[in-house]
Amino acid sequence: LKGPQGTLFGGTSTGGAILVEPRRPTDRFEGHVRIGAGNYSLREVEGVLNLPVVADKLLVRFAVAGQQRDGFTRDVGPLFPGKDYDDRDHLAWRAGVTFRPSERFENYLVFDSYSRDTNGPGIKMIDYNPSGPAVFVYGDALRDAVALQQSIGPRHTALSTDQRERAKEWGITDIAELRISDSLKLRNIASYRRSRLLDRYEFEGSTLPILDRTTEGWASSTRTMSEELQLQGQSFGGALTWTTGVYWEETKPRDDAKSVQITFGAPPATNASVSSSEQRAVFAQGTYDLGTWSSSLEGLSFTAGLRKSWDEDTSTRNQYNADGTCTSNPGFTYPDCEVSLSAKNDTVTWTVGLDYRVAPSVLTYVSARRGYRPGSFNFFAPLPSLSRVGPEYVRDIELGLKSDWRAGSVVGRTNVDVYYAKYKDIQRAVGFYDPETNLQGSLTMNAAAATALGAEVETTLVFPAVELSLIYAYADAEYDEFISQTPSGPVDLSGTPFPSSPKHKVSANVRYHLPIDSSWGELSVAATYSWQDSYWGLAPDPQPYAEQPSYGLLDLRFDWNGVAGRPLDVSAFVTNATDKTYIAAAGGVWGVLGYVPAIYGEPRMYGVQFVLRFRP
Repeated sequence: LKGPQGTLFGGTSTGGAILVEPRRPTDRFEGHVRIGAGNYSLREVEGVLNLPVVADKLLVRFAVAGQQRDGFTRDVGPLFPGKDYDDRDHLAWRAGVTFRPSERFENYLVFDSYSRDTNGPGIKMIDYNPSGPAVFVYGDALRDAVALQQSIGPRHTALSTDQRERAKEWGITDIAELRISDSLKLRNIASYRRSRLLDRYEFEGSTLPILDRTTEGWASSTRTMSEELQLQGQSFGGALTWTTGVYWEETKPRDDAKSVQITFGAPPATNASVSSSEQRAVFAQGTYDLGTWSSSLEGLSFTAGLRKSWDEDTSTRNQYNADGTCTSNPGFTYPDCEVSLSAKNDTVTWTVGLDYRVAPSVLTYVSARRGYRPGSFNFFAPLPSLSRVGPEYVRDIELGLKSDWRAGSVVGRTNVDVYYAKYKDIQRAVGFYDPETNLQGSLTMNAAAATALGAEVETTLVFPAVELSLIYAYADAEYDEFISQTPSGPVDLSGTPFPSSPKHKVSANVRYHLPIDSSWGELSVAATYSWQDSYWGLAPDPQPYAEQPSYGLLDLRFDWNGVAGRPLDVSAFVTNATDKTYIAAAGGVWGVLGYVPAIYGEPRMYGVQFVLRFRP
């Protein structure tokens, strides 16, 4: 879903949305087992079992998936020699139950769980600013640390923190639908989710304690509950299709959660900051077929939606040094360090649009929307005035074309859209350093105004033996008005581009189906090339490493489905086939903090997969 989505789908947003829902149970006994292996000791397994306990009444589906892989970045430093980073180790399972006691009522209940335990990213400092803050604190030690990182290459690093990323979460979602009549349906969506995170990592990537975060227990522990009640229906003989409802969501901390942060070698500071939030909304949206008014309007429909949202956020900061001195509440000592912030916001978001079906397989549309993102807080703001982050608003307009077509034996699909968006008080992350308090990091601020202009083209061609697809995206986004308030004074960032927003992105895929007898199954080979333009990093102004370089990647894949007429699929894959070395993310804090951390993208990965399907 492109553009702001704040009318129908859950909370509010100022960007697009992807709706993800697991495959529901079916009235058929079936399943599959998939196993895979590859380089860097890749091991993966997936299992699915679908059980119709009572035909068309009680259906159950189980799924489990796990993956382990060694990291491709190794620590060669004096503190954690041999430790690998960028590894994978996760396990997930899900159970879905569909219950249909009658033709008018259906209930879908989902239990899911996910856990991850890895060593975090292989971050490394690739350069330093000879006149930056870090060199004045560490001197020759900083030069030596950078020299070490530069000498050992991109697949090795040397860190000062025993990094670990551990996450556990589980949740329950229930979707109940009652068909009151042929034109009226009541739908209720309720969920409960628990989430815990432990993250020990460092921001700069060196053997020096410049900016490290450690913890022994969970760094965060939250629970989220949501409830959405919808009434869906059709009116005026089916000309009007509409949905209205109410929405509620609440997130609160659970259990004690603390982390310890080391900043520029200062004494470790314990942080026990927590946040809670509540969102409430009422909404309505409808689409009217204008063709029911007049035959001259056949194929034309009008959509309008409105949402009123109320948001309330509360944050509590409790930070203190090893000697008990409060850093969150200067002048006091622990346990009198707690400082609380709260804010309430309410707003109206909307959407209007016209769709015109030129032909059964050709649709044109124009949409205009207003989106909204609630405000937040900066736990570690260097100035009290920067603690609160205001809401973000956007208005956009989008024109598009969606079409399926045929030319002889070639089947095609072409989608095109262009958009223009104006932002107000857009939230932006910037780096900071306060030499008086020795505090460094990043915070979110509101830019007064910003503009984004873009276009996207997606086309697919299907020949008798070949499939071709091409995606091109253009985005030109920058801040029109932005005065950043820093500890050293205001900085005018107007005219700077959006961070992490490449202007051009291209992806091309070709798949060739080999001409073999169908009794042997289906054989195909595919190649995908994706390229993205250079983009602006976190740095708010032109400086070394502020612009991240462009790069392109080539992936290859082989699939043999239904091997020799059996329920067996075999696949082989290679990602980053040319083994390109590229920086996936860089800090770009040359001027603010005086060093540049970077994380390199994956090297060449390859492996095989086997899928065995079973059914009666």
